Amino acid sequence: MLTARMAAVKSLSEENINVMFSLMQQCYGRISFDKFLSDLQKKEDVILLRAQDNSIHGFTTIMSINQNIDGKDIKLLFSGDTVVSPQYQGRHNLMAVWLKYAIKKADSSKEPVYWLLISNSYKTYKYLAFAKEFYPRHDTVIPEFEKKIIDAFGSRFYANAYNGKKGIIERSGYLRKEILSMDDKLLKDKNVRFFFEKNPNYAFGDELVCTARVSRDNLTPAAKRIFEHT
Repeated sequence: MLTARMAAVKSLSEENINVMFSLMQQCYGRISFDKFLSDLQKKEDVILLRAQDNSIHGFTTIMSINQNIDGKDIKLLFSGDTVVSPQYQGRHNLMAVWLKYAIKKADSSKEPVYWLLISNSYKTYKYLAFAKEFYPRHDTVIPEFEKKIIDAFGSRFYANAYNGKKGIIERSGYLRKEILSMDDKLLKDKNVRFFFEKNPNYAFGDELVCTARVSRDNLTPAAKRIFEHT
C-alpha cells in the first residue's frame, strides 16, 4: 500500500525528480527529460505516492489557473502528469488526498473552482467519477459553459495540438503495452466504453480534456465518505 503525501514542487530534490521521470518512462514512450522538467516547473504542488521505505512509486502534479469565461472569473485546478507504478495500481490513496486538497481550495476560493483533467487512459478518466456532474460523459451533452472551459484551456495551453471539435489534445507519444491491459469486463462499464469511443487514439498519446466543478455538493456519496474519513 502506498501513502499519498502533498509537497510543493519547489521542495523536490534532484533525486525525487529523477525518480519521477523514471516512472514516466515506465508508462509512456517518446518523452524527454527536458520536456518533463519544463512541465513540472510550471506546476505548484505534487502528490507523491510513497512506500513504507519512503521510495516514490507514483505522483500527480497540480497547477492553479485563473480563467475568465464569458466575463465570469473561475479557477481551474489542472492535474498534469499522473503516474502510478503498474504493480501498485489500486493500492494507494491518491484520490482521497487529492479530494482534500481540491475541496480545501474550493472552500477558500471566491470564484467557482473546476477540475481540469487531460486523460489518455480510462483509468485516469474514471477518477472523474468522484463528481456527480463531470464532462464529457456518456449520458449527456456538455453544457455550453463547461464546453467553453474545455476549449479555453485547450486553446490557451495546447494551441498547436488542441482539436476543439473533438475536445482532444492530439499528442505524439504512446502508452506502453503493460499499461494497456483490457478485458471484456471493463467494457461493461459505461464510463470506460465512452472513453474509448471519445478518444480512440488514446494509445498514441491523444488526451481527452475533461472538467468537473469542485464543490462539496458535487461529490458523490462514495466520494463524500472518502473525503470525510481521510
